[in-house]
Amino acid sequence: MLKASIIAATIVASAFSYANAADDTKMDKTSPPASMTMECTDADMMKMNKDIDGMSSADNKKMAMSHMTMAKDSMAKKDMEACKMHMKEAHDAMGKS
Repeated sequence: MLKASIIAATIVASAFSYANAADDTKMDKTSPPASMTMECTDADMMKMNKDIDGMSSADNKKMAMSHMTMAKDSMAKKDMEACKMHMKEAHDAMGKS
């Protein structure tokens, strides 16, 4: 009887360990959210500007537009890392992070 209880406990513990490991492998904590896959391109900037134009919160809209202006300036200087950072900040100001 004791042997059966130990085997059952081992099986249950293994099942929980496997389930937790499976959940961890599904989440890539370094990748951006699916909604933020934009690059520093004219097309993505136009889409972001359209989304920002539809915002109702004046404060958030102003913040997002400020970051989009900085993103455009960075794009013009061919500083794509800064451009991506400002586009992400604009995205965050839109409440889509």
